[in-house]
Amino acid sequence: MPPLFISDLAIPRLEADLENEFASQGREVEWIAAAAGELAPRVNEDDGVDVAAMADEARSRWETLSARWQQRLARIAEAKENSRKLGDDLRELREWIRDVEQKLNRPVSVMDTTSKEYNKKRKEYLVRTIRALIS
Repeated sequence: MPPLFISDLAIPRLEADLENEFASQGREVEWIAAAAGELAPRVNEDDGVDVAAMADEARSRWETLSARWQQRLARIAEAKENSRKLGDDLRELREWIRDVEQKLNRPVSVMDTTSKEYNKKRKEYLVRTIRALIS
């Protein structure tokens, strides 16, 4: 299935780049937590710096950001699925229009213009139409 839009070609790459960046930031948060664990015993309480609290705040913010990230990923996945369905619907609509155009482009031929022949053709058409509706 060809992409619906040119931007569809770039979306997977952008998603991969964002995933890599997000993973990199996650590793940095883990490093900060590990460094805070090592620094906390070395810092004097008199300095007014609470390294553990700062690390906890960084981790808390990261978890909030991670939760938002997951929500956005879910919305993106839903939008991609809706886009795929819309593309499928458009493809079906184009096929239907193409079929109708082909039927309309066929020449109409009348061999006999007598009312008897006309009524016969009309009756055949009605029978075919009714059968098509029934089945």
